[in-house]
Amino acid sequence: MVGTSRTQIRELASEDGGPCVSLHLPTHRAGNEIRQDPIRLQNLLSIAAERLGKNGEDGLLDPVRELVADDSFWRHQTDGLALFSSSAGFRRVQLPYAVDELCEVGNRFIIKPLLRAVTGDGRFFVLALSQHKVRVLEATRHTAHELSIDGMPHSLEEALGHEEKERVPLSYHSGTPSQRAGRRDAVFHGQGVATDLKKDEVLRFCRIVDERLLGAVERTVPLVLAAVDWVGGIYRDVSKHPTIIEETVEGNPDMLSANDVAQRAFPLVTPRLREAERHAAERLSVGLHHGLGSADVDAIVQAAFDGRVEALFVAVDRVAWGQFDPQTRRVQLHHRRGNGDVDLVNLAAALTLCHDGDVYASMPKEFEPGAAAALFRY
Repeated sequence: MVGTSRTQIRELASEDGGPCVSLHLPTHRAGNEIRQDPIRLQNLLSIAAERLGKNGEDGLLDPVRELVADDSFWRHQTDGLALFSSSAGFRRVQLPYAVDELCEVGNRFIIKPLLRAVTGDGRFFVLALSQHKVRVLEATRHTAHELSIDGMPHSLEEALGHEEKERVPLSYHSGTPSQRAGRRDAVFHGQGVATDLKKDEVLRFCRIVDERLLGAVERTVPLVLAAVDWVGGIYRDVSKHPTIIEETVEGNPDMLSANDVAQRAFPLVTPRLREAERHAAERLSVGLHHGLGSADVDAIVQAAFDGRVEALFVAVDRVAWGQFDPQTRRVQLHHRRGNGDVDLVNLAAALTLCHDGDVYASMPKEFEPGAAAALFRY
């Protein structure tokens, strides 16, 4: 799969018991370095095979071996690759940023490097709307894919169930502000009845699109509109979507790919996406003084195991080696990695996700240079 989501990361985090093989490496989109990428993976594969041993591999690495020999796979890479294999199956994640080489075999997957793909980026929808094409995209900063929505028309003609009437040249300018905050009335200039009919058609079209959209997407997730001015103006007037972003990706979206539309939409929606992260950081700062937060890794791991972590901030480039005994809930931190040690920051992130907590690959400045900080539910 290209890119990742919180749901996919949560699925990886939920696997426990091992052996879980995690292989991460930087990859390249073009150039001679592409030839080095399968060699790097082969080296990590050899390390994993040695750690698993002859009796422990049991086919876990066979999908990795197939990738090493797949020339076409290496010609279509991004900047980073993460591979995960266990008895539950094999998964691969292509990342839009480089990651350090890593080979780990343990009871859990190493999911910490994946957190950057969803932290601060979040998820949003884009409605790319024109008279001739309707697309609804689910996107993050790095990914975008088109949703298939039952009953969603592909065009005005399909929505209204008849051939589009002969076009009448239309122009649009801003009218007086409508009663709905942040929206303007669309003012058209044209030729009498034909113009009124055209406006009526687009109004009906936009109402149908909005109705189908509201029935298919989560209303708490921000929506960005991509449309030419006058179509966007009409849609905003009729839309009942509660979290539509005020700014619009301007211009005809029909000429843009899904990724291009999402890339233009992301700067517009970023402030809204970061609201949850900022709010969690503010609450953490307050909670720390009332026993509802901590920057101590041992306390965080225990709270995450108990399901008490509401929001966890982690420094993805820092490691806290140690061990955790779920029977006694005892945490041992070590200055250097020893036999049987795991990255306790990764463990805390996995446990938090398994209990539906939020994890951010960032650290509030007041907690730097710590490895983790957590806001507790109770």
